[in-house]
Amino acid sequence: MHGFGAAALLTLGLAFPASVPAAPIRECGDLAHRHAFDITTRKVSCVEARRVVRRWNNTVAQQGGDGRVRGLYCDFIELGYEVGGIRCAGSHGRVVRWQTAS
Repeated sequence: MHGFGAAALLTLGLAFPASVPAAPIRECGDLAHRHAFDITTRKVSCVEARRVVRRWNNTVAQQGGDGRVRGLYCDFIELGYEVGGIRCAGSHGRVVRWQTAS
C-alpha cells in the first residue's frame, strides 16, 4: 500500500506539471519619431517589435483604435489627452507593448 501512494503522487505530478515561467520581458527602447516610448516584448525580437510599431502607426492608428498588425491583435487604451498604451498579442505568448503620445 505504501508503494501505491508513491505511484499516485508520481501520476499526479505528471498530470499537473509545474507552471512554466513566463518568457522574460525584453526592453526595446523608443521610436521617438513614431511617438512610441518604452517598447517592451515577450517572445518577439526588438527588430520585429519596431516593425509592429511602424505598421501600427501607418495603418491601425490612422483608422483609430484596435486592429491586426503583423499577426498580432493590437488594443489601444486611452490613458489621457493624446496619450495611450498599445498592447499587441498573438499566439504562443507573443506580446509587444508601448506607450504613445503626440
